[in-house]
Amino acid sequence: MKIMKTLLVVLLTFSIAGFGYSVYKSKTSLPSCEISSWYSPAKVNEEEKTVITEYFTKAKLMPISFLDAMKANRKFMSAGWHTCTNKGSSNGGYEGFIPTNATEGFLVGVHHKTDLYGSFNYMQLARVDGQLVVVGVVTSP
Repeated sequence: MKIMKTLLVVLLTFSIAGFGYSVYKSKTSLPSCEISSWYSPAKVNEEEKTVITEYFTKAKLMPISFLDAMKANRKFMSAGWHTCTNKGSSNGGYEGFIPTNATEGFLVGVHHKTDLYGSFNYMQLARVDGQLVVVGVVTSP
């Protein structure tokens, strides 16, 4: 039981510290962890609807409805790990999704038929070689 309590304290400490990435305050100038700097509002266009509908049709999770859409800031959402700063707290981090060979990326919220993981996902889309493709599916932005 003591080991479980210790493990729980360690996990909570890392979670509170910012996604478990860092437990110290940065003395450098890192971008903000505020999500508003990573995306700008957009409307779901027909091309996005087509790509997403094909994805959910193949997954047998129809019907779907589209919620919000956001255009990703390429600088902040390029593929790979990004370190950022939580105002007044420790550093955090997040995973970007736009491949290096893509020209732009979008995040589109979609409600779908319930599966083992629920009924909502954000679709990560990127334009690669002129084609809009699904590069990821996540439960939060």
